[in-house]
Amino acid sequence: MALRAALMATEARFMLSSWQGNRHRVNEALAALWGDCRVVAREHYYHVGAREANRNAMREALVMNYAGREDG
Repeated sequence: MALRAALMATEARFMLSSWQGNRHRVNEALAALWGDCRVVAREHYYHVGAREANRNAMREALVMNYAGREDG
């Protein structure tokens, strides 16, 4: 909450990287803290893990306080 307060108080643009979710869970704090910001999410895979079966898709989220080019 301190990071959000500091970033929202600045006149500077910011971009914050976080995670949105995966098949096991959803990052509820993302909507609760950053719901009034622009969030762009993309799916990608983490290629780390002892077993290939444990390397699952994750939705990465970029949180911004400014408009960017259209998603797509």
